[in-house]
Amino acid sequence: MTNLHDTPAQDIPIVTVSLNPCFDLILEVANFQLGHHQLGRELQLLPAGKGLNVCRTLNSLGLRSIITGFVGQESMAEFEQTLADTDVTAQFFVLPGRTRQNVTIVDPSQLSDTHIRQRGLKVTRQDLERMGKKLGLLAEKDRVLVFAGSLPPGLGPAALVRLLRICKEDGARTVVDTSSQALAAVVREGAWLIKPNREEFARLTGRSGQSIEQMARAARRLTNQVHNILISLGKEGALLIDPNSAIWARIEPTKPTKMLNTVGSGDALLGAFLAGIVQGQDVQTSLARAVAVSWAACQTPSPAGFETRLAQKVQSQVQIEQIGGL
Repeated sequence: MTNLHDTPAQDIPIVTVSLNPCFDLILEVANFQLGHHQLGRELQLLPAGKGLNVCRTLNSLGLRSIITGFVGQESMAEFEQTLADTDVTAQFFVLPGRTRQNVTIVDPSQLSDTHIRQRGLKVTRQDLERMGKKLGLLAEKDRVLVFAGSLPPGLGPAALVRLLRICKEDGARTVVDTSSQALAAVVREGAWLIKPNREEFARLTGRSGQSIEQMARAARRLTNQVHNILISLGKEGALLIDPNSAIWARIEPTKPTKMLNTVGSGDALLGAFLAGIVQGQDVQTSLARAVAVSWAACQTPSPAGFETRLAQKVQSQVQIEQIGGL
């Protein structure tokens, strides 16, 4: 299996597969309480989802990408409009209806986020067949294909595995950012890289409350199936494990910093990390920039949006630590 040091060709656009995209509605409500009438303000409403957020990050870092997936017919114009004037090529399939809307309630006084998710539009067997044929055309040797987000109704873990196999048969590098049973199925099938967050990794391994070293050991045991594991750790940065190394990257700011919005920060981490690998950066530099970009993304209301100069400035504060004794 290829590893991170075998750099994919930079001139081949990364492909993201967004099987269950959404609109992200972000509301700010001070002192948010359940069961009360409260005043809030809209911070953002835009087409999103993990796959689209990864593409936004790649675009900000100067890389072309292609996005495919399923979008409701009533929402297609908005998704296409949001990608106008970018280096993201949209190749969506249309489903009847309107794409789901997810709601995030940000409480700046308590520094908390409340997330409300809808299931999404149903995908039929014919839709899956169309997607399989599309991926057969897009997959090629060393191309990075990113499956990001939850699975829609009608598409279970077994169907996701079949789509991954189509990509792997043509030599593509499969990256998966999903959760629950779908993530467990991907691990059994094998992938080039998975990106769980701390909670998803705990559910995957059946162990919560682990230290960085304990997570690294648990991840190392999975590398005979998944070659690379990138765990997003929120304020604690990120942990990257492959069969030969475990690297922890984190930022220790000189003063406390409020996070304006954490929606899409993990997607920014993944997009920036893949950008570094495709651009030929070494693993540590790629991970350091990814943590900086993820941190900068938390300072804006837009999912996976970030100021490039802020990310560049923060990157110098990223600490890299090799985790030994595994």
